[in-house]
Amino acid sequence: MGHVTLLALLAASAPLRVLVLDISGDALSNAEAALVRDALAAQLQRSPATEVLTSEDLRRVLDVEAGRQLVGCDTGTDACLAELGAALGASRVLHGSAVRLGEGLVLSVALIDPATARALGRTTVRAASIEDLVDKAPSAVAGLGSQESRFPTLTVAGGAVAAVGAVAAVGLGATLGILYGSTQDPSGDPNLKQGFLDYGAPLGALSLVAAGVAVVGLGALGVGLLVERGP
Repeated sequence: MGHVTLLALLAASAPLRVLVLDISGDALSNAEAALVRDALAAQLQRSPATEVLTSEDLRRVLDVEAGRQLVGCDTGTDACLAELGAALGASRVLHGSAVRLGEGLVLSVALIDPATARALGRTTVRAASIEDLVDKAPSAVAGLGSQESRFPTLTVAGGAVAAVGAVAAVGLGATLGILYGSTQDPSGDPNLKQGFLDYGAPLGALSLVAAGVAVVGLGALGVGLLVERGP
């Protein structure tokens, strides 16, 4: 279900370029880290609206270490990784690290927005072996998807509902105002006066309903913003 959540989110949005960096840490060999990185990239690539680049792809066109020195920051921090990703035109940066815990492995993954240098989500996956870790790596993508999708769902839906409700309330209120105004003018249009008698009450009720819908939408938008800010 989580896999579908992130892939559907990516497909519904503008095409994204996601940069999947090497898995850091001393728990894995270079070959093992590459297997985990590629498993993460393969899961992201399942969305046709996503363009996925890995560190290995970048090495074919530039010297990554030189690029890091050019940035002049600590590549172990989210802010620096976001800066690197932004320079490469990435909409998202996926960064992971692996450590040994007892006889098993723990993979920690962060999804970073280069435009804001903010981690959109973090998740961890426990595995008994490198083979198990490669198999479970896609679930890390799913975990990040469930975290990132909370904000867009609430804010987009809430904002849309609020906008529709507000427009409807204003339109209905304006119509009701015109009809009512005609009843206060002795020389007013008799058709408008009759319209107020026939439709005034329903229009008033619908206007109140639309205003209520707008309030609900604003509430959802506010909740979405709070969720985006996080604890």
